[in-house]
Amino acid sequence: MRKAITYSLLFGCIMLLILCITQHMVDKGLTASKSQYFTVWNDAYQSRINADLLILGGSRARIVISPKVLDSVLHVNSYNLGIDGGFIPIQLAMLKVYLQHNRKPKYILQNVDFSTFSNGIHLSNSEQFIPYISDPIVREMTSHYQEKFTIPELYFPLFKYNNHLNLIKEGLLCYFHTGYRSSNNMYKGFSPRLLAFDNFFAMRIQKESDYLRNNIQPEVDSQFVDYLKFCKSNDIKLIFVYVPLLHDATALTSTDSSAVTRKLLAYAKEYNIPFLSYVNDTLRDHKELFTDHIHLNVTGAQIFNEHLAYDLRTIVAN
Repeated sequence: MRKAITYSLLFGCIMLLILCITQHMVDKGLTASKSQYFTVWNDAYQSRINADLLILGGSRARIVISPKVLDSVLHVNSYNLGIDGGFIPIQLAMLKVYLQHNRKPKYILQNVDFSTFSNGIHLSNSEQFIPYISDPIVREMTSHYQEKFTIPELYFPLFKYNNHLNLIKEGLLCYFHTGYRSSNNMYKGFSPRLLAFDNFFAMRIQKESDYLRNNIQPEVDSQFVDYLKFCKSNDIKLIFVYVPLLHDATALTSTDSSAVTRKLLAYAKEYNIPFLSYVNDTLRDHKELFTDHIHLNVTGAQIFNEHLAYDLRTIVAN
């Protein structure tokens, strides 16, 4: 009996060791992955950004604002940290990670819009956080959403990759530098859309327009103010930019009916932040330049970035 228990314990220890080693290899491999999930995070953690100008925001920043255009016109080194489904708490966590591993930027181009003071209950593409969950910043940020990591996922080797066998495969292939590995067409975090127009957001505008115009969650507002104060005290020049919306969605921005817009304008005035709003840009009248009501497509993004870079010339010093 004692011998059987000894063998069982030995077998358990060996299996635990194998799981720990495998998780280490997968985590390490994914830090070299070119998957769109991990490229920006890896650049931040591995101190490969060190930008003069950072771009922060959700998907409306990530797929619209082009570092290539800004760099060529403004003669700066910019990088897009925009993150799909990235509410302000997620954006600020990304900024914290960046600042821990990269030099402080001179400028932050902050995309603002009807969702600036909102927070959701879901993590978009939650698997993107898996390799970095040991970082207290990421762990704290993800803990407030329904997809938060469970105790087994946090502490039991390899369990965090449960139901993500594709990531185990990708991590091992990258670790051993063999086989087909993911790639992407991102440029310094910028990933424009080539998709045909999708009318999905029209329903939200019809049903939730009052909510979208006026949703200010106090805890997010407080975090946003702390962010404004942090930039001011650390001599980081913030610039607000409101990228174009299709004409039907511009009702979300009216100062007469939008508490969100009024608050953004008030903060811009209080903290002396330039506010570049393009909600009334002529792009709003060209459906063919959008993939949906709130996202420009690759052609629209190119036109918009030329406008944006021109306007930034008087704000961003060479």
